[in-house]
Amino acid sequence: MALTGPEKGRAHMLFHMMDVDHSGTVDLDEMVIVHDSDKESMIKILDSNQDGQVDKDEWTNYLTVSKKNKGEHRFGFFLNYLEKEIPKHISELKRYQAEQKLAADAKARKTGKKKKVVPLKQVDIPLPEAPKYLETKMPVPESVQKKRKRDLEIAQQASVNKSNNSMSRKHDRVVAYQNAAKYAKEYRALANHNIRMHRQAKAAGNHYIEPENKLIFVVRIRGLADMHPKTRKIMNLMRLRQMNMGVFMRVSKAATEMLTRVEPYVSYGYPSLKSVRDLIYKRGYGKVKKNRIPLNDNAVISGTLGQYGLHCMEDLVHEIVTVGPNFREANNFLWPFKLRPAKGGQAKKRKGYNEGGQAGNRESNMNALIQRML
Repeated sequence: MALTGPEKGRAHMLFHMMDVDHSGTVDLDEMVIVHDSDKESMIKILDSNQDGQVDKDEWTNYLTVSKKNKGEHRFGFFLNYLEKEIPKHISELKRYQAEQKLAADAKARKTGKKKKVVPLKQVDIPLPEAPKYLETKMPVPESVQKKRKRDLEIAQQASVNKSNNSMSRKHDRVVAYQNAAKYAKEYRALANHNIRMHRQAKAAGNHYIEPENKLIFVVRIRGLADMHPKTRKIMNLMRLRQMNMGVFMRVSKAATEMLTRVEPYVSYGYPSLKSVRDLIYKRGYGKVKKNRIPLNDNAVISGTLGQYGLHCMEDLVHEIVTVGPNFREANNFLWPFKLRPAKGGQAKKRKGYNEGGQAGNRESNMNALIQRML
């Protein structure tokens, strides 16, 4: 069971906290000072090369083994325990380092050769007397001590959170890029399949009919004039409360009946992948706690739709285009698109599209209208 990106970030931060001399390694005795439970098994896993030192890779391997033994839930508590326990022993670690350094210096002086000492001539230089001041130590108030301790804890926690967030964002960017590449491959394979089937049908003297579209994009093109109350109710259910507002809908019997009732007031059709992507990227807003938030960061999507496996823009586009299992949640998250009036105008709005007007089903010609309204 490997460590996740945030867990690796926390592991590296813990190692840097224990490495007080910034040498890149930590003594086993220092490890025991910080965490002395199950000492023998811990040393056996930590010091894999038997050199008495623990580097970052050995520390990461130890935490990986601990996660496998403890399980993901208990391992989270173990990391929280280390993050609280290590700062308490930093002073002991520094004292241990100082003692080791003094012992090494004493050993070097004992085994090294004595240097020749040249006596210096003593020269008496009259020095002015230093002024005498009364040395007084002001006691630090208890409230100030508490505030300093609290500020130190907050700063340490902020540093840990910053490192964890950085590692988490890096991991999310890699996953988003991999998902986008996977979706692009899927779209390309589907397009090639349709082209191949058309060619095979033409060679055999037949016609290939593509699968029925599962996605509709609906745009409101008229106002409230001469509108029946029931029609107005349906428009509100479809979230088309203003002119030039658009929404995605799943093709179903209920959707078809509603569109039939409000057909003189809307124009709808089947959007392509390019149209869906342009709408979400250029005019996309999300509904977060009943607020209209622009989709300028993947964190907005991940925070609301992360529980459904949607963490980035390409995940959202793929779920809408393919009308996936979480289409309802993804579509409700998207705020109705506020489009501009169509470039070049829309003549004869009261007539149907087949009669030379604008209302009704445009099928694949809806993509041209979307591009004019972006």
